[in-house]
Amino acid sequence: MINLYLPAEERHLLADTANGSEQAFEQFYKNYSVYVSQVVNKYCKAGPIETVDWVQEVFLAVWKYRASLTEVKNIRFYLYSIAKNTVLRMQGLAIKSSINLLHITANDTLCEPYVEVDYQLMWSLFKQTVNALPPRQKKVFQLRYEAGLSGHQVGEVMGITYNTVKNLNRMAKQKLMDVLVA
Repeated sequence: MINLYLPAEERHLLADTANGSEQAFEQFYKNYSVYVSQVVNKYCKAGPIETVDWVQEVFLAVWKYRASLTEVKNIRFYLYSIAKNTVLRMQGLAIKSSINLLHITANDTLCEPYVEVDYQLMWSLFKQTVNALPPRQKKVFQLRYEAGLSGHQVGEVMGITYNTVKNLNRMAKQKLMDVLVA
């Protein structure tokens, strides 16, 4: 059921999008893409190309789960939540793939010499950045990505709540992204 507290135009736009109208979805995108871009930029220091990619990821998620639009009470809050979660998920995937790539290339003896040097420099920068993290962020990051523990397991090991683990992990990933992507 569409929320009656939304303006009529937004209710119709949500209902039409939820029913699969591509024209309504296109209008929905036009109405809210700038807002989503602002949210994306709040959570990461992305360039214009990355911002467009992440905004598209957000709207792909909206389209994929469009049937749930009929339950939305606040469009901006709904989009804010999706955008924030998309950025955090994508940052986590980027860090995981960077770690995997660095591990593979550091142990790969078939690399060209100049490529090996680049990866060694990158790995060195990565390790320096991890070592420079505040102690609790460093510990959470190492347990999550080097030991492979889940967030709940990290919380148990460190004697902290899951939400604290999430916050420390988010701050650590942001610092790593700031250094490695800059």
